[in-house]
Amino acid sequence: MEREVSFSNMNTFEIFRDNKKRDFSENDISEHYLKLSVRCAVLKWLSLTILAVFVIFSVKNHGDELSFDSIRYIVKYMKDEPSSLVSSGDSISYDYDSKNEIYLIGDDFAVVGSDGIRIFEFSGKVLFSDDFNYKSPVAVPFGNQLIVYDIGGKEVRFYNSFSETYRLTLESTVYNVSVSDKETFMVQTSSEGYRSGFQIYTKNFQPFFKTNYGELTLQSSSLSPDGKYAVSACFSTTGNVVSYLKVYGTDIDTVFAECEITGEYPVGVEFLDNENFLLFTDKGIRKYNVSLENSFSHYYWNDSPRQYKINNGKIIITYGTSLLNESTRIEIIDLNGEKSAFEIPCTARDILIDGDFIHVLCNGEINTYNSDFELIHSYSISKNFSHMVKIEYGKYLLSSLDSVEMYIFDNKSEEN
Repeated sequence: MEREVSFSNMNTFEIFRDNKKRDFSENDISEHYLKLSVRCAVLKWLSLTILAVFVIFSVKNHGDELSFDSIRYIVKYMKDEPSSLVSSGDSISYDYDSKNEIYLIGDDFAVVGSDGIRIFEFSGKVLFSDDFNYKSPVAVPFGNQLIVYDIGGKEVRFYNSFSETYRLTLESTVYNVSVSDKETFMVQTSSEGYRSGFQIYTKNFQPFFKTNYGELTLQSSSLSPDGKYAVSACFSTTGNVVSYLKVYGTDIDTVFAECEITGEYPVGVEFLDNENFLLFTDKGIRKYNVSLENSFSHYYWNDSPRQYKINNGKIIITYGTSLLNESTRIEIIDLNGEKSAFEIPCTARDILIDGDFIHVLCNGEINTYNSDFELIHSYSISKNFSHMVKIEYGKYLLSSLDSVEMYIFDNKSEEN
C-alpha cells in the first residue's frame, strides 16, 4: 500500500496567491538607470585617474627601466605556450656553427656563435636574432641580459630576450669582460701606449675607474660581486717568469694590495665572493682574500689539466690518464682546500655538480655519481653533446653545435 501524504493546512502558500504585483512607473525606471549610469561614469573616471597617477609615478621613478621590451616581457608571460622541452630527450635544433655555445638569458636561452646570436623560448620559438662576424665570440650573463664580445674585437654588445639594448664601441682591443651583481662591469683591453689595462663602467655605461699597465702585460682580471674590488693578474715579458697580483678598491681608485709569485705564469683570475678569489696559473690554483693572504695552494696532478672550472662552490679539475685520454681523473676541491679525486673509464666532456650529485657528460651517455663517487645512474643520449647547463635542480640542457636536448634527473627513482 502506498503511503499517502497530505497537507491539511495550505495557509503557508497563501502569500504567493495574495501577493500583489508591484507597479513600477516609467519615471522610476528612468531615474534608476540614470543614477546607475552616473555611478558607472564616476567609477570609470576614477579608475582612469588612478591609472594616470600610476603611469606618471612609474615613469618618474622607473623611467629608465620602462621600455617597449618591458611590455613584451609582460605579454610573453601572459601567453600559455607549450614547451618543446618537457622531458628527457626533447630537443630543439638550430644552424650548425663550430663556435656555438649555450647561455641562459632570463627564462630563455641563447645560442652564440661566430655568425651571430639566436634567442629561443623553451617552446622552440625564436624570440630574436642578430648577425655578426666574430672569430672568438664570448658571452657573459649580466642580470637578465647577455653581454657578447669578440676576443680581439673592439665592441661589446648587450642583449635582452628581444633586442640589442646597447653597443659599447672602443678604440682599443677587448680581451675580457667581468661583471658584478651591482650592474657594473669591467672591460679588459689593450690600450694605445700601454700593453693592456681595464676600465669599469656603471649600468648606464659611464666609465668611472680605469688603469693601464706599462711594463707588465695584463693576462686576466675580475670584478667582485659587490663591485668594490677589482683584481688583476699580470706577468712580465722580461727576465724570470713572475706573476703579479694587484687588488684595487674601485671606490678609492688606488691599489689596495699587491704581491709577486715567482716561477708561475698567470692563466686566469676569478672572484668567488666579495672577499675571496682564485688565481689559476700554469702550475696550480691559489686562493687569496682581497688583502692577498693566501689560504691554500693546489698543484696540478700532471702538467696537462684538460679542464678546470668553478661549479656549485667547488673547483673541478680533469686530466687524461692515458696517452689516448680514454679515461679521466677528476679532482674536486672545496673552498677550504680539501681535495678528493676519482677516475672514470670514459672521456669527460663536461662535469656539473648539483646538490649531492656529480653529473659527468661522456660520449653518448651521462653518468651520475653520489658524494662517495659511486656510480648510481647512467643515461644514454642520442649524440655527443659537449656541455651541460643547469636550468634548475635536476633539470639540465645538453648542448651541441647544432641542437639542445633536455635531460631531467630524478634522484628519487632509478629510471629517468
